[in-house]
Amino acid sequence: MKPPSLETVERAIGAELLRARYAYSEREAILYALGVGAPANWLAPDELKFVHELRADFQVLPTFAVIFAKQLHDLVLSGDLAGIQYNPMMLVHGEQQLKLAKQLPRKAVVDSTVTVADIHDKGSGLLMILEVTSCDEAGDLLAQARTLMFIRGIGGFGGERGQSSTISPPERPPDAVIEEATLTRQALIYRLAGDANPQHLDPQIAAIGK
Repeated sequence: MKPPSLETVERAIGAELLRARYAYSEREAILYALGVGAPANWLAPDELKFVHELRADFQVLPTFAVIFAKQLHDLVLSGDLAGIQYNPMMLVHGEQQLKLAKQLPRKAVVDSTVTVADIHDKGSGLLMILEVTSCDEAGDLLAQARTLMFIRGIGGFGGERGQSSTISPPERPPDAVIEEATLTRQALIYRLAGDANPQHLDPQIAAIGK
């Protein structure tokens, strides 16, 4: 697929892609927590609070806020974002940022707005930065998220490259090593929270995106 024109990219920057409403209860919050591997220790009281709604200290996992704009998954898989066309199998979720304005409630109705914050030309691909602002029914801010998506094969359109940095770890043993095991079917559980990307469960489709 050909790279977009520079004019198309410039029009896309700042565009509003989506307004979405998402109502959740403890059930959806628990399903998400299970999908990302909580609790790592079934006997740890401080972890059980994310999956046991009858506990007085039940708490929604903070990262749950990244899926408030669930409809964004379908839009991304359409292969067309603000006029920029691409093969969805060439898209990689490169980075995720999340800021919480307050602790997430046990249940809520959330309104989210998704906009294109910026687009960079990385040569081998296009880097699109999406910003998601989520508020409760009263209009109070709950969370702000930024999703960085790298789309291979459609770079070289003449845009700004953006900042780059190199991290050089010190030449010494690590201060600490933490190892966690995930279930082999973890992706199948997580997709029930709203991530419909077929790359996460279909081996044939996943092979195309290599």
